[in-house]
Amino acid sequence: MPETPSFQHSRLLICWVVLATITGREGKAEDYALVVGVNDCSRYQLPDGTRPRPLRGAETDAVAVAALLRERGFGARNIHLITGTKATRDAIRAALGEAATRVHPTDRFLLYFAGHGTQVADRAPYDEPDRLDEALCASDADEHGAGLVLDDDLSRWLEEVDAGQVIVILDCCHSGSATKDADDDLASRFLPAPVERRREEPAAWRELRTGGKGLGRRTAAFFACKPDQQAYERRLPGVSAPARSGQFTHFLLEGLRGTVADTNRDGIVTNRELVDYTTRRLDASFNRHRASDRERQQPDFDADTPDAAVLNPLSIDR
Repeated sequence: MPETPSFQHSRLLICWVVLATITGREGKAEDYALVVGVNDCSRYQLPDGTRPRPLRGAETDAVAVAALLRERGFGARNIHLITGTKATRDAIRAALGEAATRVHPTDRFLLYFAGHGTQVADRAPYDEPDRLDEALCASDADEHGAGLVLDDDLSRWLEEVDAGQVIVILDCCHSGSATKDADDDLASRFLPAPVERRREEPAAWRELRTGGKGLGRRTAAFFACKPDQQAYERRLPGVSAPARSGQFTHFLLEGLRGTVADTNRDGIVTNRELVDYTTRRLDASFNRHRASDRERQQPDFDADTPDAAVLNPLSIDR
């Protein structure tokens, strides 16, 4: 006996309800984030045989970023915060693998990392013109390459996360040598590793930029400094705790709160406005005291839609 239109409609409705119950989504786009902070790479040995002194602000930076995301509407269960010794390479890989099973094309995914960066000689698939791979130093990183998250790794893992919009924020160095002032107020987020040769034409993190191999979807990537500069954490005026903070993260979060970065006063902070604001704050508080561009810290970013909103709900076509 043929089904009546009303019966067909009822059956479709039941199927939709069952599907919505299983997914728990009911067609709603969601925001997801992996937030990582690493102060100490205790296995890492510097060229002189010593161990690097731990950072002081990377883990508290990560906690601050997670708190801001909650303020901006990210559900607590969708924010995966990993800090300290738990932030191993395997843990980062597993967290991105879990995200790949939860995130849908209508969703937004944000990755934040605060800690040390480094460079190593280019590894297979040997795709770097300067023969150097950039890498994030997970908590189990060592100078031989164990525990490093290479640019190729990160690009491949993010490709598995099928989000319609991806935001990457890296508060670490891409190249250079670790430095700190004698008064311990300033520390670079870089760990030196043996490399075949130094960079001639900086082009850090090509895999996360829209003009390179890219992530193949709406992407914005924010970097704490230019490829030949250092990313610093320091004691910031008026900030009582922690002892040091990543100045890039500090001013980035400042720009995402309220309307201070909203230059045209349209109620939306765009990718370009956020970077411009962070740059102005760094110029006023830090760069004007540095003698050369190489000693300064100037944020860098790449986005296929520079004037799209950063965290406003309209930043994804929903």
